[in-house]
Amino acid sequence: MDTLLKNSLTSQTVFFPYLLEIDIVDSFSTNKYVDNISILLKRLWDNKYPVIVAADFENLLSEAGGYKSTNVPFPASIPC
Repeated sequence: MDTLLKNSLTSQTVFFPYLLEIDIVDSFSTNKYVDNISILLKRLWDNKYPVIVAADFENLLSEAGGYKSTNVPFPASIPC
């Protein structure tokens, strides 16, 4: 794989080792999801876990879900 492609911030989503899916429950408001997922993201980022969110409401989350943010850890920046 091309080194520049592998290390570019916008293409690293391919290289995240885990996937977490959250099913939306109609009885919960979007605000509840945004608040709780933002808390989860901050805790994971504080512990140096590389996490981003792809969702219809990602722009409402902390760091807009982490995608393209230089303030959150990405896989390439985590020491092995």
